[in-house]
Amino acid sequence: MATADRLYQLPLGLVGVAIGVALLPRLSRAVNTGDGKDAQGAMDQAIALAMALTIPAAAALTAMPGFLSDALYTRGQFTPFDASQTAAALFFYGLGTPAFVLQQLYSRAFFARGDTKSPMRFALISVAVNVVFGIALFNLIGVKGIAAATAIASWLNVAQMAFGLSRKGHYNPSLETWSRVARILAASVAMGLLLAAASHWRPLIEAPLEAMGLKGHVIGAKEVALLLTVLVGGALYPPLVFLFGGVTPSELKAVLKRGKA
Repeated sequence: MATADRLYQLPLGLVGVAIGVALLPRLSRAVNTGDGKDAQGAMDQAIALAMALTIPAAAALTAMPGFLSDALYTRGQFTPFDASQTAAALFFYGLGTPAFVLQQLYSRAFFARGDTKSPMRFALISVAVNVVFGIALFNLIGVKGIAAATAIASWLNVAQMAFGLSRKGHYNPSLETWSRVARILAASVAMGLLLAAASHWRPLIEAPLEAMGLKGHVIGAKEVALLLTVLVGGALYPPLVFLFGGVTPSELKAVLKRGKA
């Protein structure tokens, strides 16, 4: 569980927290000045950009969890059985990754309006659901049930916050945002299919690497095969998401410029 936890925490830390921190000042200014259009635009843009970075990460975690856990961890006292258990948990964490990030963004919409009670109330409900489902699913399917319960509880938390914001008239994702997320999902699925194929055919990828003498080294054939697969998937995703219209090159440039500022 701990090893799977490390992998899904990466997009959460890099994307969810970073974009959430950047979102709050702009959203607070818009709320304080009564600029509803800018508040809507800030949330729409934050969700689109966060999903453009998070959904492909989720696709990778669910498309090749076994490949990831085996190549990264199987050595020494970490056995192939441990890797298979990690992979099972990682798959369900992958399904919950977009929710983990959306929680960060939706909570900012409450904080910008001085409302800290609603997110806390929703979080307590989600924790209770997590505990109940965690115990039930652990008894049914083992360790991976805990990860599945975490994903379910996180999506429930997102649903509660989304409904709460909508009911109060604070925020509803625009149709354009829904469309962009759908296009990001399509690009991510395409990339995920490639990664799943690479995971399935990994012996064919590793064989020539082993023939080059990489077998048995600390950085061996499976590690290099994983690196190559990730690089190919990472190189494929940007043109796909640009082609599908999920994110534009100009938006990406603007994000990079803000990052350098």
